Amino acid sequence: RDRGLAPVFAQLAAWSLREFRRIVVLDADTVALRPCGELFRLGSTAFAAGVETHRYRSSTERFPRKASAHLLNAGVISLRPNATVLETLLGFLLMPQFRSAVESLAWPDVPTFQATVDEFFLLTTARHGMASWSPAGEFLGCGR
Repeated sequence: RDRGLAPVFAQLAAWSLREFRRIVVLDADTVALRPCGELFRLGSTAFAAGVETHRYRSSTERFPRKASAHLLNAGVISLRPNATVLETLLGFLLMPQFRSAVESLAWPDVPTFQATVDEFFLLTTARHGMASWSPAGEFLGCGR
């Protein structure tokens, strides 16, 4: 429980909104200080998120199994809706081994959406590196 609330993964619904080409999901505590249209112009990139910056996430004592791999911050995500991704992710959530892995990344031991998508994409995709942008805000790709 965070601030007395049970965890709810409302962000999962974004993958079901297939009437849109791209969805940008912002946490309630996120403030946009300038236009962020570039998050809607990521082309064929299926999922993009920022990097995790909290110090405790880099602690090898707290997260010995995947400390260096836990890198997603789901506070701002951009994704292409895809029912197959949603169905696959929901299927993973039913697997005790997956749930245990997600719970091992939680703080304090409560699964989060961020840990869920991070573990899911670690298991099902290859990370391509940090996003690169031109000075004009054009998405250049990842891993440059």
